[in-house]
Amino acid sequence: MGIDRLSKILVLTGLCIFLSGSLFSAMAQDVIRASGGTNLSIDRVQTGEFATLSGPSIRETASGQLEQDGTIVLTLPAGYEWNNQLSVTELEEEEEPGENDEITYKVIARGANNTDLEISFTSLSSTEIVITIDSESVTSGQGKGPGRIDIEGLQVRPISTDVPNEGKFPTPVQQDLI
Repeated sequence: MGIDRLSKILVLTGLCIFLSGSLFSAMAQDVIRASGGTNLSIDRVQTGEFATLSGPSIRETASGQLEQDGTIVLTLPAGYEWNNQLSVTELEEEEEPGENDEITYKVIARGANNTDLEISFTSLSSTEIVITIDSESVTSGQGKGPGRIDIEGLQVRPISTDVPNEGKFPTPVQQDLI
C-alpha cells in the first residue's frame, strides 16, 4: 500500500511539472498593430508624402519572452516603403514627444513597478526595421516584471501604383521565437 501511494504522488508530481511546462511555453506576446496605414492614397506615389502610423505595441505576457540579443523585424507588404530618414528617440513612460521627435518608443513596465526590458533600433531601411532586445525582463521580486514596447511615428508610403489592396502592416516578427 505504501508503494501504491508513492506511485500516485509521483504521477501527480510529474503531471504538475508537465502542465506547468506546457502552460509556460504556451504564453506569448501580445502585438497591437499600428493604425493609420489604411486607405493610403495611391497619390502618395506622385507626391512622395509619407503617412505617420500610431503603434505598434508589443507586450510581454510574462517576463523574459523578448529574449536578450533577440530581434524584432517590422516589415511591410510589397509595394510600400518605410521612411528611413527619421531619427529614433527613447522616451520615459510619462514623457511626451518633443516638437522635433520623429520615431519615439517607450518601454513600460506591465503589472510591475519597473522592468529590465531594454531595446534599441539597430537598423532602419526602406524595407525593414530591426529592433534588438538589449536586456530581457526578469521577475526577481523587488517590483520587476514583464514590459511593453510602445512605438510611435513610423512612416510609410506606397512606392508603386501596383500595390496590394489587402494585407496588414507593419508585421512584427521576432525571429528568435517564430
